[in-house]
Amino acid sequence: MSEASNQMQDYIDRLKSHDWYYAYADEGRVFRQGKAAEDTLVKLRKELDPDNSIWNEHAPEGYKIISEEVRAEKTAGQKARTPKEGKVKKSFTAKAGKSKKPLPSAPKMSARRKPAGKSPKR
Repeated sequence: MSEASNQMQDYIDRLKSHDWYYAYADEGRVFRQGKAAEDTLVKLRKELDPDNSIWNEHAPEGYKIISEEVRAEKTAGQKARTPKEGKVKKSFTAKAGKSKKPLPSAPKMSARRKPAGKSPKR
């Protein structure tokens, strides 16, 4: 086997055994290992799989890489999403400016201190 085919087989084996859902791990160690493995896979993908075909063959849905051409085909003819005419959200400050009543002042704190001694029972 040549060096290139060994690298390609290593890349495929890593894709097959990769923990694609490492980002959901509760343990930091698992997350760091998964992130390091993904970084290695991305480097190998750039070298060995520039069209992302092997990556997409082994990656689960949500992790496949869509090329710009395919993305353009999928979104062709779709209008950009904008707010409906007359349905502009009012900001919080705009609502506050319409208020007729002034806000109540904060209650005054008494100067009394709790007596020293026993703490309250729990």
